Amino acid sequence: MRQGLTTFGIIRKRMSDLLSDFAQRIKEGGAFGPSTTLDNPDKYAGDALVQIATTASASDHELWEAVEYMYNMLDYRQAEGRYLERLHGIPKLGLTKEPLESWDAYRAKVLGFLSGNASRTDPSVLAAAQPGVLCARQIFSTLSNPVEGIPAGGTMLVLKTCNTDYEELAAQLYDKTEIGIYSWYGDVTANHQTENNGCLQFRFQPASKVYIDLTIHGYFVDTNCRGAVNETSVRAEAVERLSSVFDDCGFGQQLTGAEMTALLAGLQGFVCTAVGMKRRPKRLYSEGCDLSDALTLEECGQNIPWASYVACGSFAVGEMWCNITQNCVQLKPWEYPDFDISLARIVVSEPEAC
Repeated sequence: MRQGLTTFGIIRKRMSDLLSDFAQRIKEGGAFGPSTTLDNPDKYAGDALVQIATTASASDHELWEAVEYMYNMLDYRQAEGRYLERLHGIPKLGLTKEPLESWDAYRAKVLGFLSGNASRTDPSVLAAAQPGVLCARQIFSTLSNPVEGIPAGGTMLVLKTCNTDYEELAAQLYDKTEIGIYSWYGDVTANHQTENNGCLQFRFQPASKVYIDLTIHGYFVDTNCRGAVNETSVRAEAVERLSSVFDDCGFGQQLTGAEMTALLAGLQGFVCTAVGMKRRPKRLYSEGCDLSDALTLEECGQNIPWASYVACGSFAVGEMWCNITQNCVQLKPWEYPDFDISLARIVVSEPEAC
């Protein structure tokens, strides 16, 4: 079998192959005769020549591993860490990893664009490359697939961000994208002055976070009559697990109770049998109302009252909070899910085991 750099990629030599090569080259030199202890290294493991060959081959083996690893990094589907960023994310898309962005989130973003054959001039790629933007997605509304609030033929550029220079993004779109084919929609307006003193208006949509209110049905297993396993620890583990699963650019997802139940299988000391859900975007308050009783949740690193006075004219309006639990939640194309322990509750649906 051919080894080294082949049309199939790098085929690494094993230690046994390297020892065999070493033995063959020594015999070709003639100084050790037609037969050496390297012909049977397992039998003569303590022999000095075998020891020298083993040490030299081990170093060669490490080099082979390094070459194989570097070759694999040339494939964006296998690349990871800084290799993914420096070999693929930056040169192909202009995407650098944000300081607070996890490598898993960065990898998902890069693979999402490259697997869809996106280029550096795509509006969503340009937006995702801006400082402070964790991910971006362009949404199209068509006659066959309409988007609520966007007429057919319109488009929306959704950005998951906490601090973005929208004027700079407008300038980037003007310089690098065929903007004339798009009719933009969104809550944020940014203007760009052209070379001939014209003025172009762009609209962008900051992604809207929607907390998912969870009702987790199930029963505690017999662990010292619940012992250290209590409702608080179960809720915390459930929220942590779901937050890690949905920590990406999954705008417009449909969340189902069956999917949630499967994700919460194997909780410590608790068997999840079903999950009910409710949307919890910012709660709608009348302007001027006291927000001291509003639920406080995290957004962009700050704890804020999860409330809004916006009732219309925006894609991120506040909503009345109903208490009807559903088996599924359909998010809008500019919304993404998040979870908080204050919005998770346990319902014991079967008798405890002790």
